[in-house]
Amino acid sequence: MRKIMVTVIMMATMILKVSAQEVESFSIPLTFPDKEGTLHIGLITGSIKVTSHATNDVTVSFTNTGNKKQSRGPETKNGMKKITGGAGYGIVATEKNNKVEIGTENPNHDVNLHVTVPKNFSLKLSTINDGDIEVENVIGNHEISNINGSVNMRNVGGSVVANTLNEDINISFTSVKPNTPMAFTNLNGDINLSLPATTKFDVKTRSENGNVYTDFDIQVATGAEAAKTTKNNGYYKVSKDNSIKGKVNGGGSEIIMTTMNGDITIKKM
Repeated sequence: MRKIMVTVIMMATMILKVSAQEVESFSIPLTFPDKEGTLHIGLITGSIKVTSHATNDVTVSFTNTGNKKQSRGPETKNGMKKITGGAGYGIVATEKNNKVEIGTENPNHDVNLHVTVPKNFSLKLSTINDGDIEVENVIGNHEISNINGSVNMRNVGGSVVANTLNEDINISFTSVKPNTPMAFTNLNGDINLSLPATTKFDVKTRSENGNVYTDFDIQVATGAEAAKTTKNNGYYKVSKDNSIKGKVNGGGSEIIMTTMNGDITIKKM
């Protein structure tokens, strides 16, 4: 294993290389330990898990699954064989003014990350292939994106914008940041949202090939509020929007939930 740490103008950079299936971990100190921070992780292949802990630093544990994408090009060329490297890979982590960024040197490698952060920490997480995103007990403004995996967030607080294409979105809130809109979008999967029973919000849901379920008392918009009028060649066409719109507990910040092929559930905590 090779470990490098460079500090320049309050910026820490770490590059760690390990072999397949070896578990490694390291800690990242924060510039301002008593203040909130942000974590940004962007992977091409792999899974991301973020949980909170009681200390004022960020710790990273990771493994290489041993899977990697096939390199392009023929195995032989002009009578010569192609030589490929071993399974080693690099995790790169930087910290500057409580902004932590984590990624990989080589996006072709499949890596599983488990990061622990202080409880009040905003997250921006994304992955594309071969992994889910999980978050637990973290409060902040979160942006989550997963193309071919699920998004599972438990006991989170603040606000969330989340999207995926081919798996479910499951999120439970302990608290919701007021006056902050949230959006959850999916293509082929369900969206399941759990909120404190007293949460005030405006809701707009849309499922092309699914149903909407809730145990909240929603004041559903009807009539003109739920219809739209268009004019074409002198004729008016009035059509009802496929969306379901309404207010909960008198209304508040807007929550938008949209999926093409799946159900939508809004549940009281």
